[in-house]
Amino acid sequence: MFKTVKNLFKFTNRGGFTLLEILVVLAVTTFLTGMVLTYGARGRNQTSLYVEQAKLAQIILRAKSLSVATYNKPDIPCGYGVNVDYDANAYELFSYRPANCFDIKATGIVKDVLNKYEVLERYALASGVKLNRNSVDPNATLSTVFFLPPNPDTYIWAENLGFTLNPAIINVGAVDGSLYMPIQVTAGGQVGY
Repeated sequence: MFKTVKNLFKFTNRGGFTLLEILVVLAVTTFLTGMVLTYGARGRNQTSLYVEQAKLAQIILRAKSLSVATYNKPDIPCGYGVNVDYDANAYELFSYRPANCFDIKATGIVKDVLNKYEVLERYALASGVKLNRNSVDPNATLSTVFFLPPNPDTYIWAENLGFTLNPAIINVGAVDGSLYMPIQVTAGGQVGY
């Protein structure tokens, strides 16, 4: 009978986890879950910024491409550009069509384009993303860029300076200000980020 009771205890006394081991596993799991959730939210914000930066750069390059493609065709606009509206958190692709495309430089394009353009498409930024003015050099904050064929000539308006030959920057940033991505446009028509 003693052997039977002893064998009974062998089968019922199986090894298991101690309370300390369970608490350690729960603590590590909670820590890793917190890291994944934090990284996931930050990764989404960063991805949104990259996407919006690429879209804006693509629209600027599209305006440049459209202006080259329309050279010497009087029935379509003389040039294209992008206007940035920081207050509305949006930007727009526009066309410019004066009375005569051939003597456009002689008519004072710098003043004329901003008063007589036609908006073709307007784009609003995704939630969580906003257009930021250049805080390092406010004079380099891009307001409008315009491309005039055939080269195309690039005309840049900075927010505080007006027409400029200097490069200008648009910052696409997180609403909370934690991260921003610049887009630079030069007088040579290069768009970089």
